[in-house]
Amino acid sequence: MARSTRLICLVAIVVLSPGLASLAFSKSLPIKAEDYPSLSAKELGHVQFLVKLAQQPPGDWSYMGGREEGQEGMEAYRYQLGYMAYALALAQYHKTPAYRELYQKALDSLIQKMVRKDVWYYWENTSKGFTVTDPPQRGRGLGWIDPVVEKNIMYSGHLINMVELYHMLYHDDKYDKPKSITFRWNLIEKLKNLFEYDGNKLAEVIHRQFMEHPLHMIECEVGLAFPVCNQHPLLGLILYDHNHGTNLAVPVKDLMMKTLTEKGLLDPVSKDFLQFYMIDQGKSVGPPSPVNNAFVGMPMHVWNTELIEKLYPIHAQKVEFADDGTARLEFDPGFGPASVAGFAGYAKEMGDEKAARSLIAWMEKNCSPQWMGNKYFYPRNDEKKISAIFHPHAAVAELNVKNGIWSMYNRPWKESFFNQPFISGVEHPKAIVKQAYYDSAKDVLAVTLLPGEQSAINTSFAVNQLNKAKVYSIKKNGKLVGRLNKGALEPVSVKGIEYTKEGILKISTGLDHVQTFLIQAEA
Repeated sequence: MARSTRLICLVAIVVLSPGLASLAFSKSLPIKAEDYPSLSAKELGHVQFLVKLAQQPPGDWSYMGGREEGQEGMEAYRYQLGYMAYALALAQYHKTPAYRELYQKALDSLIQKMVRKDVWYYWENTSKGFTVTDPPQRGRGLGWIDPVVEKNIMYSGHLINMVELYHMLYHDDKYDKPKSITFRWNLIEKLKNLFEYDGNKLAEVIHRQFMEHPLHMIECEVGLAFPVCNQHPLLGLILYDHNHGTNLAVPVKDLMMKTLTEKGLLDPVSKDFLQFYMIDQGKSVGPPSPVNNAFVGMPMHVWNTELIEKLYPIHAQKVEFADDGTARLEFDPGFGPASVAGFAGYAKEMGDEKAARSLIAWMEKNCSPQWMGNKYFYPRNDEKKISAIFHPHAAVAELNVKNGIWSMYNRPWKESFFNQPFISGVEHPKAIVKQAYYDSAKDVLAVTLLPGEQSAINTSFAVNQLNKAKVYSIKKNGKLVGRLNKGALEPVSVKGIEYTKEGILKISTGLDHVQTFLIQAEA
């Protein structure tokens, strides 16, 4: 798809490595932006669109409306918000780990949206049960309003995963504070039907259900347990353990795997994951589908890696390659063309680049993606049965990398990570970060900025947490322009560069053409 807007690049690469006197480098240090992870034009387009949605005012669900009423279908807000968060987390963790302010605000906004009544009000009705899915009922039950106290793991599972991702990525425990997650049912009588939680209480409630339920899975609708919906709360508990030093997830993993095997939710012959388990009837129900395998297999790769790596080649046999470089697969009736996007994310996770690229090529050819300025997205198209859930899954597919989700949960950022150099003060949306990556092994920070949708401007950004005891050389466009000698600039006046008494390096530049900055620690 051709871009409607031409982007002019600003590249700022900050490199910390040995010696100003030996800029030929005795060590083989990379000095080019492309030597480090960065966001491609389409990846960045996905990010910009997701950020736009996250920044919409509360109650503004533009571009997220669905065909179905009542928030009970596959395109419900909770699923969109969850996968939007996972897509942004992938970009944050793998492509721009040294630039966090934009992503932090976006992920926080998504969590705030998740807690709105607009998202979870359906549960007051769904909690009453349905005779269609729970035939032993002679009539509907009374139900309840609290959306996380019991069952409804299709909502609370995504919520805890989002909250713990936020905590891990930003070293911010704001959602551990009492009443930080509050559900309000009656906005007029504010004390009526007010349900106050926090990340700790949410983890406790979910862990208790996992351990006490005879199935050791948590129900979505009354009487039904879905393997896919139980993956996200388990991932949330894995990160909760990392964030709090607990050990809640390990016993849940073993018990869940036992259930999947003994109840036939993993078909022993076809190796497909079935859709759900009917608790009162005691039976697993299909039919299996490629995207159901993907939605279970991709998160399960985090905690049962060996199994999923054995299953994936079997699941991938259902991908149908075409001569034009595209590929597709059988649609799940509940997802339609989004089945392709969902499996593409799975293929990326498993390192099957051929399948992922071919599936994405099919999406681009058949699902009408659009550029809206510098934002890239797949709009809803009822004629083609492309629903609002399509874009979040497409974003995950585009932004994931091999072992991308596995890494976030098995190699979460530790406290030492937050002592590394990073950038801040970026004038988004006038300036957009394409790359912000710090290589601790080689003391290299690579940052690439692009102008927003305006014409060329002057902009600035800050480099934080440089070591005041070190000497840094500073290059601009390959030319040495100065040094930062233990907190003092040499020469004292360097155009576009300032070092503050707070220890922050500020870099200013125009965006009329590519600019490259190299900052290198001397031995």
